[in-house]
Amino acid sequence: MTKVKKSLLILPLLIALLLTALMVSACGEPADKSTHVGTLTELETALQNGGAITLDKNIEDVNKVLMVTKDVSLNLNGKTISSADALKYKEGNTETEGTWSLFVVRGGTLTVNGDGTIDAKNLFTFSVQSKYESGSASATKTANADIEASKLVIENGTFKSGDVEDEATVVYVIGAGSSCEIKGGNFSVSTDDKTWVLNTEDASETKAGHALISVTGGTFENFNPAAVGPSGSHDTHSHVASGYEAKKIDNTNNYEVVKTENK
Repeated sequence: MTKVKKSLLILPLLIALLLTALMVSACGEPADKSTHVGTLTELETALQNGGAITLDKNIEDVNKVLMVTKDVSLNLNGKTISSADALKYKEGNTETEGTWSLFVVRGGTLTVNGDGTIDAKNLFTFSVQSKYESGSASATKTANADIEASKLVIENGTFKSGDVEDEATVVYVIGAGSSCEIKGGNFSVSTDDKTWVLNTEDASETKAGHALISVTGGTFENFNPAAVGPSGSHDTHSHVASGYEAKKIDNTNNYEVVKTENK
């Protein structure tokens, strides 16, 4: 009887391994590695863990502040996160006092995309706060306190803020080392006073590494992010980045931020 050569037995195995490798290479890694959430509890846990998060369902009547202390990428996936009527703004000087906003970014970076909606009914939508050893959210850096940068990046979506003592703010940035980049989206407030849609704490603007908002896109209802007023949200500088401008939309008091045209 003729003996089968070992090389002939190994050949089919090598071919199978090669085909498998080619299939894996062609398909690549799974595109979606994010944590999918559909409840408030799931969202809170995912925010605590950090990383990529995708919203699978609307999460409404949120009755607590959503803290971000790690790097998080939040894909709203066309869905809505909205606060409960009972969750209201309350001033406070430390991270254990007060209710600033629906989302508080402290010591991490939150990136928001996915063309969904975040609606804060009776408080700010986002606040970006420096984190110090002392726990203070103030712009005043205490001696020997180590600062952790905090950042918000908004790529697209719809963002609303409601009544806060007859004023409303979508993005509030406080403290040295805190910042916000707005690349797109629609921003609005429901109160009569529209001057606080974007706001930086006055004291922060005079500090080294001061709090900044940099806008390179987006539409703002009844608010000009490039305006400089005598007091309030943009009293010392425009929030629109260099090389961009806020253009008034015809027959409205709305503004769109676009690249400056070369003339």
